[in-house]
Amino acid sequence: TLSRSEDDSGAFTVQNPIDLSVNRGPSNFDRKHNLVISHVTPFPFGRRGRYLREGIAGSVLGGWSVSGVFAARSGTPVDIIGVRLPANATQGVTNRPDVVGDPTILGGTGRGELWFDTSAFAEPAPGTFGNARRNSNVRGPGYVNYNMTVSRTFRLTGSRRLLVNASAFNVTNTTHYRNPSGSFTTASTFGRITSSFGERQIRFGGRFTF
Repeated sequence: TLSRSEDDSGAFTVQNPIDLSVNRGPSNFDRKHNLVISHVTPFPFGRRGRYLREGIAGSVLGGWSVSGVFAARSGTPVDIIGVRLPANATQGVTNRPDVVGDPTILGGTGRGELWFDTSAFAEPAPGTFGNARRNSNVRGPGYVNYNMTVSRTFRLTGSRRLLVNASAFNVTNTTHYRNPSGSFTTASTFGRITSSFGERQIRFGGRFTF
């Protein structure tokens, strides 16, 4: 999918209620690129396969199938928000800093490292709105993930069946970083990634039908 979603607000807050157009920007969930590939592949062994149709090896390896979902997505917007001078924090509106340079993506993900160049943003002049547009200047990390399941159904007596499976979520244990902080107000974390999610998990299951 190649897409773009825009709106005026993701949480019923606006920068200037008198001029809603300045709050127009990409939606919080907007991802420009989204690729998903799903598959179900039987093992080529056993009585119905191409190889090892007979013998112990064919009986052990035959009947299994592997299924999976691969997903790759570009990052979501980072909303740069907040000011540091009390004179600019006008009650009832959401102010933003000025963009004074190119907020280059530096790609830092370690402790204290910057994901983007925070020097591209500065405090607006007293009593003015910053020119940073909502969700329009910086994108967070992309997302790449592969989930896999190996399963087999054993035929028992009569109508009895036993399904066994093993599933691995995030098989490669790829680190999934959350967006960096877009809070210009908090200088210690501004532009830095402080958390991740989705570490590898393995699950075994079985189902007996009769």
